[in-house]
Amino acid sequence: MKLTDADAASPPGRDDHDPSGAGEPVRPGLITAYAIAEHPPTLRRASRQRAWMEATPERFADRCLPLVIGNQAGWDVLNPTALRARWNGGPRPGDVVVEPLDASADPAAAMAVGHFGAAILTFSIGYLFRTPPGVGLFVCGPPNSPKDGIYPLSGLVETDWSHATFTMNYRFTRRAHWVEFAAGEPICRIIPVDRHLLEGLAGEIRLLSDEPALAARFRQWSDGRAAFNKGLLNPFSEQSRQGWQREYFQGVGPSGERIAQHQTQLRHREFTDHRPGAQPSSPARAERVTPLQRRRRESAAQYLWEETDIYDQRRIKSATVLAGIARVLQARRPLGGSESRFLDSFERVRRLPAEEFTRIWREPRAYHWTRVAFQLLDAVCNGTAPAALARDSLRAQAADGLPQALTRHLDAFRWFEFGAAAAFGRDLVWTAALTVQLPGAIPGTRWTLDGTGSIDLEGLADRRLRGHAAGQAFDVPLAPGAIGPAGMAVRECRVCKVGEAQLRLQPEALAGLGLAEAAPALAMSRHWLHRAAVVIDQAIGHIAAHDPWTFRLLAEEIQVIAPKGPAGEYSNTTFSALPGAMVLSLIPHPLEMADRIIHEVHHDRLFAIEDAHLLLEDGLEDRPDAERCYSPWRQDPRPARGLLHGLYVFIAVGRFWLRVFGAEGIAPADHAYAAERLRRFSGQLRAALAELEAHARFTPFGQGVFGQLREDVETLSASIDAAGVPADPPALEIDETGAVTQQASAVTGTPLTVNEALREHRRLATGM
Repeated sequence: MKLTDADAASPPGRDDHDPSGAGEPVRPGLITAYAIAEHPPTLRRASRQRAWMEATPERFADRCLPLVIGNQAGWDVLNPTALRARWNGGPRPGDVVVEPLDASADPAAAMAVGHFGAAILTFSIGYLFRTPPGVGLFVCGPPNSPKDGIYPLSGLVETDWSHATFTMNYRFTRRAHWVEFAAGEPICRIIPVDRHLLEGLAGEIRLLSDEPALAARFRQWSDGRAAFNKGLLNPFSEQSRQGWQREYFQGVGPSGERIAQHQTQLRHREFTDHRPGAQPSSPARAERVTPLQRRRRESAAQYLWEETDIYDQRRIKSATVLAGIARVLQARRPLGGSESRFLDSFERVRRLPAEEFTRIWREPRAYHWTRVAFQLLDAVCNGTAPAALARDSLRAQAADGLPQALTRHLDAFRWFEFGAAAAFGRDLVWTAALTVQLPGAIPGTRWTLDGTGSIDLEGLADRRLRGHAAGQAFDVPLAPGAIGPAGMAVRECRVCKVGEAQLRLQPEALAGLGLAEAAPALAMSRHWLHRAAVVIDQAIGHIAAHDPWTFRLLAEEIQVIAPKGPAGEYSNTTFSALPGAMVLSLIPHPLEMADRIIHEVHHDRLFAIEDAHLLLEDGLEDRPDAERCYSPWRQDPRPARGLLHGLYVFIAVGRFWLRVFGAEGIAPADHAYAAERLRRFSGQLRAALAELEAHARFTPFGQGVFGQLREDVETLSASIDAAGVPADPPALEIDETGAVTQQASAVTGTPLTVNEALREHRRLATGM
């Protein structure tokens, strides 16, 4: 690290009240970043996430709490523009070459240059930082983020007095080697440190035996570690099942005592932007919690209900797998050259600006495409039996064997490249046409191509689709109502506004994936979709009013709803391989539709959690031989995973109805329905808890999740009692017209109360 001004050797006279000598006020506990550039890079609280740590076998690196905490310490400066740099081997500044990866970027405005020579790449930070007296900033590269061919330099800057900014510097370790920095990638970490703390500490070396109590605790830990490692040699031992010792991660001492000051997360705040025109930060919720409550929330409740990194982790994991697929295909060429179109398209997509890539990689089909590609490639290269999604793809394609299925699937990747071009108004022309089955939705856009059969798409030029269909060439504007050959028509799907986001009512986004659940939605008419949009808009309004957190998740993470007509009680579906998409049966009752949307949003969220952590020892698959449990929400027995999902999503839905029950201005019929929902959910959740306690085999992480859900059920039930909800209201249900009617016994035909309905359901489902 270097200051951009000359060494600034001796600062002017300072004191504790005016360290700058310029009459500037000092605010204890505040770090201020003064923007010195018109568009300085983003400052973001450091994240624990590291792709390489996630990718280690059994994610062992993510279990190292010192690494995880180190990843979170401080704030990151994010690279605003994708670039690559290379050192030619010479000592001059010009021997470091920097090229933007965004073709539209101005090379003269690049943040990084070869300023100092000596194989050093220099980034301008764009801020002047000021810190309280005695506090400086340790400036370094993002911790635990190795980058091939280059090494970040570190420095300690006296930001409590200096009027000079600083730069972030990297030194190349390889010559003639391109190093890339993606847009949004952390390039610099700032960590506040007390500069005088080290000077005030005296170090000494002594024998451990000088402290008998400490030595005894160390021997207790050491003996336990040796015994555990010995047990790992037996694959059937408890130690092998456990996999790793968790005492340090959990803050447990050698004798089992809890360490009160233990931390598993750093919860420092984001920078608040006071510049004119800046979007205000969301105010922190005012709450008083004990340290024990805070630790419990941060370890389980916060992760389950508040953490949003899980969605980014899932997308990063998917993008990492995509790059791995390309590397395997490039190295092994298992299709004898047929993979070349994919590899060419992948290279172009890899170089897209971050905004464009993010747009298409948030598309639900992107995750699905990657999962299927991985499974098909594994089957082709390793001779393994195709996994479930690959089998669905084989059926949907009617392919003649795995190699042909993989070839077609890889070629379909170009549909995402086309989506980016359509979304951002770029031209794209292929030398070989892409076969697109109709109807089809252009990824990442509102555009849908209606029709039947298929078209051969050759590209997009001047906002016009070009290709062949039914033996005819077409050149059709990408505009609503445009008609092409063989009945092809261009239209825009309906959208529902969720804050600043748009939720696409686009069943065509689920076409051609082999999903039987999507077929009823694809059969709905465009006129019917317009009617559906009205009800869904009203439902979203209820979510915004009574469940702001789910409203935020809906805006940020859900992309596509495929509405269909009512078809039975359990006809709403979210797919683990299609994050951000749901099939939703429409009933003209906005509160009930809000219930269903919240339900599916949380299924999607739990899928993201499962993608990062194994919760059940049986894994994620609902195997045919898995033990079945009584489900209070179904007539048929369900595996433990199904009950766990029900437990999670109905807690979320119950919280929504509790707010509806307590809201002013709710119609009496809706108030009665809210009371019914709450009492029914309370009984169902307790039944699910009992079934899972009796039958589920949780992983250690899953045990923590289940313990939190048990606590959440108790809290919700207590809140229902405290809100004055009737103890046993009439059992109600909503028919296809949206009318609320009282539920009748399937045995006697007489009206039921909620408790009677719950008892009858168990008798009919279990015979008991």
